[in-house]
Amino acid sequence: MQIRLRNLDTSKRAKIDILCSQYENFNMHENDSNDNMITRFTKITNSLTSLDNAIGNDKKVRNVIRALPPSWEVKAIILKELKDEEKIELIGIIGN
Repeated sequence: MQIRLRNLDTSKRAKIDILCSQYENFNMHENDSNDNMITRFTKITNSLTSLDNAIGNDKKVRNVIRALPPSWEVKAIILKELKDEEKIELIGIIGN
């Protein structure tokens, strides 16, 4: 039983490490649609949450802003200047 729990814990940590790496290296590609980008990002963050490694909304918003491609530079600058990531919704970032 103890070996089984250790293996489960090791497997869970490995999944978290992979997902954290995907989260940290997340980028919106120039040919990504808004919906595709948010779907990919949400899958990563929801998977982390299901593994008891939730990420706060403010960190998610900062990561998405950082992940925007150069063609979104003006919008990214405006969003960074708002400085109220707690109240910004992910859908709102790309919806306008």
